Amino acid sequence: MANPQCSKNWGPILEKIKRIFNRIEEITTRITAFLIIMLTILVSWEVFARYVLNTGAFWAEEVSITAMMWIAFLGASGGIWTDSHICLKFVIEIFPDTMRKTINIINYIIVGSFSLLLFNFGITLVKKTISGKLSATNIPIGYTYLIIPISTAFMVIFSLLKIVQAIIKFKQRDEIK
Repeated sequence: MANPQCSKNWGPILEKIKRIFNRIEEITTRITAFLIIMLTILVSWEVFARYVLNTGAFWAEEVSITAMMWIAFLGASGGIWTDSHICLKFVIEIFPDTMRKTINIINYIIVGSFSLLLFNFGITLVKKTISGKLSATNIPIGYTYLIIPISTAFMVIFSLLKIVQAIIKFKQRDEIK
Protein backbone atom coordinates (compact mmCIF):
# COMPACT_ATOMS: atom_id res chain seq x y z
CA MET A 1 0.00 0.00 0.00
CA ALA A 2 1.26 3.49 -0.85
CA ASN A 3 2.36 5.81 1.91
CA PRO A 4 -0.30 8.55 2.11
CA GLN A 5 2.15 10.89 3.86
CA CYS A 6 4.46 10.77 0.82
CA SER A 7 1.71 11.92 -1.56
CA LYS A 8 0.57 14.67 0.79
CA ASN A 9 4.11 16.02 1.20
CA TRP A 10 4.68 16.04 -2.55
CA GLY A 11 1.41 17.83 -3.29
CA PRO A 12 2.42 21.42 -2.37
CA ILE A 13 5.93 20.99 -3.73
CA LEU A 14 4.66 19.63 -7.03
CA GLU A 15 2.12 22.46 -7.29
CA LYS A 16 4.87 25.09 -6.84
CA ILE A 17 7.02 23.35 -9.45
CA LYS A 18 4.02 23.15 -11.81
CA ARG A 19 3.36 26.89 -11.39
CA ILE A 20 6.99 27.70 -12.22
CA PHE A 21 6.96 25.52 -15.33
CA ASN A 22 3.54 26.79 -16.38
CA ARG A 23 5.12 30.25 -16.38
CA ILE A 24 8.15 29.01 -18.35
CA GLU A 25 5.85 27.36 -20.90
CA GLU A 26 3.83 30.58 -21.16
CA ILE A 27 7.01 32.54 -21.88
CA THR A 28 8.16 30.04 -24.52
CA THR A 29 4.71 30.19 -26.11
CA ARG A 30 4.92 33.99 -26.28
CA ILE A 31 8.40 33.80 -27.80
CA THR A 32 7.12 31.27 -30.33
CA ALA A 33 4.14 33.49 -31.19
CA PHE A 34 6.45 36.48 -31.65
CA LEU A 35 8.72 34.43 -33.92
CA ILE A 36 5.75 33.25 -36.00
CA ILE A 37 4.54 36.84 -36.44
CA MET A 38 8.05 38.02 -37.26
CA LEU A 39 8.53 35.16 -39.73
CA THR A 40 5.21 35.89 -41.44
CA ILE A 41 6.06 39.57 -41.82
CA LEU A 42 9.62 38.85 -42.96
CA VAL A 43 8.65 36.27 -45.59
CA SER A 44 5.75 38.41 -46.83
CA TRP A 45 8.04 41.41 -47.17
CA GLU A 46 10.70 39.34 -48.91
CA VAL A 47 8.21 37.99 -51.46
CA PHE A 48 6.84 41.50 -52.08
CA ALA A 49 10.32 43.00 -52.35
CA ARG A 50 11.59 40.28 -54.67
CA TYR A 51 8.64 40.10 -57.10
CA VAL A 52 7.28 43.66 -57.00
CA LEU A 53 10.32 45.80 -56.22
CA ASN A 54 12.87 43.49 -57.88
CA THR A 55 15.08 43.59 -54.81
CA GLY A 56 15.30 41.71 -51.55
CA ALA A 57 17.07 41.43 -48.25
CA PHE A 58 20.14 39.22 -48.55
CA TRP A 59 19.77 38.05 -44.94
CA ALA A 60 16.05 37.15 -44.96
CA GLU A 61 16.48 33.48 -45.87
CA GLU A 62 18.96 32.79 -43.05
CA VAL A 63 16.81 34.56 -40.48
CA SER A 64 13.68 32.75 -41.74
CA ILE A 65 15.28 29.30 -41.52
CA THR A 66 16.64 30.02 -38.04
CA ALA A 67 13.25 31.33 -36.89
CA MET A 68 11.49 28.22 -38.23
CA MET A 69 13.92 26.00 -36.34
CA TRP A 70 13.39 27.94 -33.10
CA ILE A 71 9.59 27.85 -33.58
CA ALA A 72 9.61 24.08 -34.08
CA PHE A 73 11.76 23.28 -31.05
CA LEU A 74 10.06 25.75 -28.69
CA GLY A 75 6.67 24.50 -29.83
CA ALA A 76 7.70 20.89 -29.28
CA SER A 77 8.85 21.57 -25.72
CA GLY A 78 5.66 23.47 -24.91
CA GLY A 79 3.60 20.65 -26.41
CA ILE A 80 5.06 18.18 -23.94
CA TRP A 81 4.12 20.33 -20.96
CA THR A 82 0.59 21.04 -22.19
CA ASP A 83 -0.02 17.49 -23.52
CA SER A 84 -0.91 18.93 -26.91
CA HIS A 85 1.16 16.61 -29.11
CA ILE A 86 -0.52 14.35 -31.60
CA CYS A 87 -1.38 10.96 -30.16
CA LEU A 88 -3.64 8.04 -30.92
CA LYS A 89 -6.09 8.40 -28.06
CA PHE A 90 -8.58 6.02 -29.63
CA VAL A 91 -5.98 3.23 -29.36
CA ILE A 92 -5.15 4.00 -25.73
CA GLU A 93 -8.83 4.26 -24.79
CA ILE A 94 -9.41 0.56 -25.49
CA PHE A 95 -7.23 -0.39 -22.52
CA PRO A 96 -8.36 -0.43 -18.88
CA ASP A 97 -7.62 2.61 -16.71
CA THR A 98 -4.54 1.11 -15.02
CA MET A 99 -3.03 0.13 -18.35
CA ARG A 100 -3.72 3.58 -19.83
CA LYS A 101 -1.88 5.24 -16.94
CA THR A 102 1.02 2.83 -17.34
CA ILE A 103 1.18 3.53 -21.09
CA ASN A 104 1.16 7.26 -20.31
CA ILE A 105 4.14 6.87 -17.96
CA ILE A 106 6.01 4.73 -20.51
CA ASN A 107 5.28 7.38 -23.15
CA TYR A 108 6.88 10.10 -21.01
CA ILE A 109 9.87 7.85 -20.30
CA ILE A 110 10.40 7.37 -24.05
CA VAL A 111 9.95 11.08 -24.79
CA GLY A 112 12.30 12.04 -21.95
CA SER A 113 14.93 9.51 -23.07
CA PHE A 114 14.78 10.67 -26.69
CA SER A 115 14.95 14.30 -25.54
CA LEU A 116 18.01 13.54 -23.42
CA LEU A 117 19.69 11.92 -26.42
CA LEU A 118 18.80 14.92 -28.59
CA PHE A 119 20.10 17.24 -25.85
CA ASN A 120 23.51 15.52 -25.95
CA PHE A 121 23.65 15.66 -29.75
CA GLY A 122 22.54 19.32 -29.62
CA ILE A 123 25.40 20.24 -27.29
CA THR A 124 27.84 18.50 -29.62
CA LEU A 125 26.36 20.27 -32.65
CA VAL A 126 26.61 23.69 -31.00
CA LYS A 127 30.23 23.08 -29.97
CA LYS A 128 31.21 21.93 -33.46
CA THR A 129 29.50 24.81 -35.28
CA ILE A 130 30.09 27.75 -32.94
CA SER A 131 33.23 28.83 -34.81
CA GLY A 132 31.52 28.98 -38.22
CA LYS A 133 29.49 31.99 -39.31
CA LEU A 134 26.36 32.34 -41.41
CA SER A 135 27.33 33.99 -44.69
CA ALA A 136 24.71 36.75 -44.85
CA THR A 137 24.21 37.70 -41.19
CA ASN A 138 27.66 36.78 -39.86
CA ILE A 139 26.00 35.15 -36.81
CA PRO A 140 27.85 32.14 -35.40
CA ILE A 141 26.17 28.99 -36.71
CA GLY A 142 26.23 27.49 -33.21
CA TYR A 143 23.85 30.21 -32.01
CA THR A 144 21.24 29.08 -34.52
CA TYR A 145 21.50 25.52 -33.16
CA LEU A 146 21.49 26.64 -29.52
CA ILE A 147 17.73 26.11 -29.38
CA ILE A 148 18.23 22.33 -29.63
CA PRO A 149 19.86 21.85 -26.20
CA ILE A 150 17.70 24.58 -24.64
CA SER A 151 14.38 23.13 -25.79
CA THR A 152 15.36 19.51 -25.23
CA ALA A 153 16.45 20.35 -21.67
CA PHE A 154 12.91 21.64 -21.12
CA MET A 155 11.54 18.48 -22.75
CA VAL A 156 13.53 16.27 -20.36
CA ILE A 157 12.42 18.29 -17.32
CA PHE A 158 8.81 18.41 -18.51
CA SER A 159 8.82 14.65 -19.11
CA LEU A 160 10.27 13.93 -15.67
CA LEU A 161 7.68 16.15 -14.00
CA LYS A 162 4.89 14.49 -15.99
CA ILE A 163 6.19 11.07 -14.87
CA VAL A 164 6.26 12.16 -11.21
CA GLN A 165 2.80 13.68 -11.52
CA ALA A 166 1.40 10.52 -13.15
CA ILE A 167 2.94 8.27 -10.48
CA ILE A 168 1.54 10.43 -7.68
CA LYS A 169 -1.93 10.37 -9.26
CA PHE A 170 -1.60 6.61 -9.74
CA LYS A 171 -0.70 6.11 -6.05
CA GLN A 172 -3.46 8.46 -4.88
CA ARG A 173 -5.98 6.38 -6.81
CA ASP A 174 -4.71 3.28 -5.00
CA GLU A 175 -5.03 5.03 -1.62
CA ILE A 176 -8.69 5.81 -2.27
CA LYS A 177 -9.50 2.13 -2.88
